[in-house]
Amino acid sequence: MNKNFLITALLVLFGASAFGQYFSAPVEVFSKKKPVYLTLKTGEEVTGTLKKYGLKKGLIDEITIEVSKKDKREFKPEEIAFLYLPQSGLDKAMDKMYDATQWESDDVNAEYIKDGYAYFTQATVQLKKKKIEALLQVVNTSFATPVKIFHDPWSRETASASIGGIKVAGGLEKSYWVQVGDDDCFKIQKKNYPEDLERIFSTCSDYKSQIPDGPKWADFPELLFSYAKSCK
Repeated sequence: MNKNFLITALLVLFGASAFGQYFSAPVEVFSKKKPVYLTLKTGEEVTGTLKKYGLKKGLIDEITIEVSKKDKREFKPEEIAFLYLPQSGLDKAMDKMYDATQWESDDVNAEYIKDGYAYFTQATVQLKKKKIEALLQVVNTSFATPVKIFHDPWSRETASASIGGIKVAGGLEKSYWVQVGDDDCFKIQKKNYPEDLERIFSTCSDYKSQIPDGPKWADFPELLFSYAKSCK
């Protein structure tokens, strides 16, 4: 192999690993064979396999779990505290590339994430003039307090890195759903990201002075990671 190519490949892989410690890649296809781990707001834990789920504007607004052949249970988001959905084997090849390596959150099961599970929590989302309850996929799984960042299914991805035509590192999405504490979610977009920083970092006013002038979208994950460590 060409020496220069190898060096370039290693640098790209290192960069992908560094990126992966902040935001994990969203899971798009879910397995119906591996177990689903669901926890209700009552504290009840439900384990089964994914039977089906409903979507509204790309967000999960109902889910059916097959606990046994004779026991299929349907749940609405408002009943659910959180759940872990297993990714399909189609996504499996890339899961280690994006795994979080620095865990600051005690609320998320790191072993499930490392095994290719997506972590969802219930949240209230404003869709135009209507609010809905939905299950949203957390992408800052290792530091989801005090701010959760959720995958926006309709978002496009920024430039990604590849080696020999094979994608090895994804770029940031161009929009995310954000939840500060237990507040309703709001959407942030790359084009107006600086305008939303004060709202995102509202729970720790001292941190605002550390935000650089002209913050870049590409630095958002690292900025949020630093915030999570400083303002628990």
